[in-house]
Amino acid sequence: MYSIWALMHDKWKDRFTDGVRQIDTDHSYIHDGDAYEVSINSAVNTTLAVGFENRTTAPTKFAHFRMPNVAIDGLAVTFSIYEGSTVASTGAEATPYNRNRLAGKTAEFKVTTGDGSGSTYTKIHEEVIFGGSGPGNTKVGAQSAQQLEWVLDNTKKYVLKFVSTASVNLGANMFWYEEEQGV
Repeated sequence: MYSIWALMHDKWKDRFTDGVRQIDTDHSYIHDGDAYEVSINSAVNTTLAVGFENRTTAPTKFAHFRMPNVAIDGLAVTFSIYEGSTVASTGAEATPYNRNRLAGKTAEFKVTTGDGSGSTYTKIHEEVIFGGSGPGNTKVGAQSAQQLEWVLDNTKKYVLKFVSTASVNLGANMFWYEEEQGV
């Protein structure tokens, strides 16, 4: 008869200290090869739309999407998440990189850039990322919100929109992990 510790020993054991492995959840998903990242750097004239959807017709995984880390060089940008069934993303597909480069897994979800016009969806989240002034009156703004998570419906499509009142340069780093349970 085995104890829980004996059954989970290899999963929970730190390989250097033989103690219980104590890493946060995100770190654990990275080690398991289930965490992905896409970086988008773009000039945003007024709106940048990013499509996010499952690439398979029979989805098995759910995306646990974290709010993006964002840097802007000027005015405030409003970030919104829209959910729907017919999302038009007319742009190119961005490559999601597995955060564990040895895992050999590919993301079940895909990310595309496009305008999202003609889409039918509902806004489910909105927040403002404020710009500011840096040295020499340069404009900067940034946000880091790793702990704000949305478990996305794997049968729906999503548009992530960055909207500004004027042109800005924007860098967004999007992080999510995929697992077979949505709850």
